Amino acid sequence: MKMKEQGVITVYLSLMLVIVLGFLGGVLESSRYYGAYWNGTLATNSAIQSVFAGYDRQLLNNYGLLLLNGGFSEEFLQLSSIEEELEMFINSYVTPSKGKILLSGGNFLSSKLKEVSIKKYYMITDNNGLYFRNTVVDYMKYEVASNIGQYLLEQIGIIKDGVETKEEIDKKGEEGENVFESFFEENEKQRSLVMPLDEQSGEENVFIKLYQLLQKGYLNLVVPKEREVSEKQITHVELPSSQINKDNQFSIEADVSMVSEELLFNEYVLSYLSNFSDNKESGGLLYEQEYVIFGQDKDIDNLTSAINILMLIRIGLNGGYLLSDETLKGVAQSVGYIIATLVGAPNLGDAMTYFIIGLWATAEAVTDIDTLLSGKKVPLIKSKDSWNLDLGGIWAFITGDWEDYKESKEGLSYKDYLRMFLLFINSTEKHYRTMDMIQENMCEINPNFRFSNCIYSLEGKATFTVTPIFHTFGLLPIEEKNFTVSFGKTY
Repeated sequence: MKMKEQGVITVYLSLMLVIVLGFLGGVLESSRYYGAYWNGTLATNSAIQSVFAGYDRQLLNNYGLLLLNGGFSEEFLQLSSIEEELEMFINSYVTPSKGKILLSGGNFLSSKLKEVSIKKYYMITDNNGLYFRNTVVDYMKYEVASNIGQYLLEQIGIIKDGVETKEEIDKKGEEGENVFESFFEENEKQRSLVMPLDEQSGEENVFIKLYQLLQKGYLNLVVPKEREVSEKQITHVELPSSQINKDNQFSIEADVSMVSEELLFNEYVLSYLSNFSDNKESGGLLYEQEYVIFGQDKDIDNLTSAINILMLIRIGLNGGYLLSDETLKGVAQSVGYIIATLVGAPNLGDAMTYFIIGLWATAEAVTDIDTLLSGKKVPLIKSKDSWNLDLGGIWAFITGDWEDYKESKEGLSYKDYLRMFLLFINSTEKHYRTMDMIQENMCEINPNFRFSNCIYSLEGKATFTVTPIFHTFGLLPIEEKNFTVSFGKTY
């Protein structure tokens, strides 16, 4: 009887042991699964961080931009190469001892990477260039963080000057540049006054020489003598600006809260791209800031556009000053009436006066632009102290016999005027044209560099497999379990 009771106890304990071991095995297996899941999540997040750490070093060093070059020195995007890098990094985290004999111990979690796939990716050129703008603005916030308040105040001052300049041009512009065409074309009697004075000698009147000079444009007049105008033009056809969506362009006016960010972007353009006064000698286009503003393929065309607008501004402002200064206006009026009387048409005294004022303002404007292109400053509104030419100095304007003129420590530089121009450029075009210039320069280092291959954001999934270990006693099914980890990263 005693032995029978002991046998019953043994069977009972054996059955209980099986149940306990099965329970413990289930708990351990569940712990392994969740441990493998979090290990896979950590491995995946670390892997995407490692991939994004492979940003283009030259792009960072030269332009402060953190971007993953998905081309891998090839001309086109290589998504498969990115997936292979992700697999390599994930495997190195999940099975760190793989292939290492001295560290080849057991893996309690025993999870394996089954598949990595990229589901979504956004290039830096997508979304009308807003991703590029965000990258630039983030960098500029870091760069100017120490004195961003002072910087924004300076920018607001530039904006105010720009608005005031535009108002002055609207008021004075017709009294400046357009006075010549009206003088030469609208009145046949006036036209006859500027015909050759000496038909036998073939010498032309000074006004005819002036008219012909202006017909050729201002470029040759205002460029400093020691400088040569660049003839370079864009050579690469796969430019980011070719992706501009004309029907859906971003405008700074659509969201006033973005004004400060656009100011930071403009400062980036002025800091990392060159203009005529910087004397850049190599690379793609030499006048990069002018390209961002005007978008022409040739350096000379962009510079010409900048000079024409600067001349319009300076002629209007200088003409306005001449009209407001009674002494200078009186001189012009006296000479105008004398010339009208000498040619037998005193009733044209007023027309001749305004012609001389326009000519005088233009001559002064040429000296201003020459000074600006030399890297110096010119006061926005002139005064007696900063005015360069007397009436006799107009001849130097016609002959191009320039001298050094008054240099001012106050006022605006050529870059300051370009800063104002940037405020009135469509934001989408500005973003893409900036990318054009950076790509042109980067192609000097890596001919296959394309912004269209640069990844801004990446999303995907990694699938893992866990093989059960604690499945003995037939209480747990012997089958592999899969779990998926989603990942995403944005610069």
